[in-house]
Amino acid sequence: MEIIFIFLNIIVPVFILIGVGAGMHKAFKLDLFTLAKLNIYFLSPGFVLINLYESSFSIDLLGGSRSLLFPIHMRALYHRSTHIKSIELQQGSTRCIYK
Repeated sequence: MEIIFIFLNIIVPVFILIGVGAGMHKAFKLDLFTLAKLNIYFLSPGFVLINLYESSFSIDLLGGSRSLLFPIHMRALYHRSTHIKSIELQQGSTRCIYK
């Protein structure tokens, strides 16, 4: 039963995105860069948000699993490092943290 759940909630949406992209390319002769942008910035987040909205989570998932908090922590560190870099670039610093 779990394989059917995985198939319907993970694999089918991916193939739907592929089909929409192929259909738009045939109908409108879009550039592949444009299709990629539509997929990344519009369609994929929509599917992810719909699946998150329809999912049920327990509060134990947040406190009991460190693996869930790790990506959140890494995102916060990445945001802080890029914010520091942008501040240094605005101030004209010659020191370069990241390339």
